[in-house]
Amino acid sequence: YENPSSGVRLRATLAVPQFALYGKGSLRVWCYDSTYTNRNYSVLFGGFPGAPEAFMAEEKRSINDIDREIEVARKSASSHGNSELAEKLRNIKLARNKRQFKSVYCIPVLAPCSGKENSGCLAVLNLDASEVGFFDAVEKTKLLYALDPIISTIALVLSARHPEAKYGFPR
Repeated sequence: YENPSSGVRLRATLAVPQFALYGKGSLRVWCYDSTYTNRNYSVLFGGFPGAPEAFMAEEKRSINDIDREIEVARKSASSHGNSELAEKLRNIKLARNKRQFKSVYCIPVLAPCSGKENSGCLAVLNLDASEVGFFDAVEKTKLLYALDPIISTIALVLSARHPEAKYGFPR
C-alpha cells in the first residue's frame, strides 16, 4: 500500500516460529500482503531486534531505523563474543541495501485463550514502512484500531491448527 499524499509505502508480513530449524526465538516470514517478484521467505533469527523480540516477550516492538538497529545489534553481539549472530546481522545489513523499508512495527499475534498447547504467541504481524520513524504513537494507535479484528482472526486460525502441523515453505 502506498499513501498518495505522503508517498510512504507500507507492507505487511506474517512471521511464524521456526525453532526446530533455526533455534529458539527464530521466525520465518510465512506470508505477505501481496505478491512480490523478489519475495523470499526471510529467516529472522532469535536474538535479532524486532519480530523475534516481540515473539519472545509477547509485546509489541518497533524499530524506527532498521539499518541503525541492525548495526547496534551487530556491534553488541560482536562485543559479547557472539560471532555467529554478528555475522548473520552483517549479512542482513549487506542485503538490506537493496530494500526500501526503513522502519517496522512488530505486533505479536497472541492465542485467544490460555491453557492449551497452542497458547502464548503464535506469530508476529510486521508492518514495514518506507520512511524512517514512521510508526510514532499516533500512527501505532490508528493502525492497531484498524488491525485489531484482523489480528484476532489470524490468532483464531493459527490457534486452531493441529499442534504437529508444519508451516509449508516452497523450496
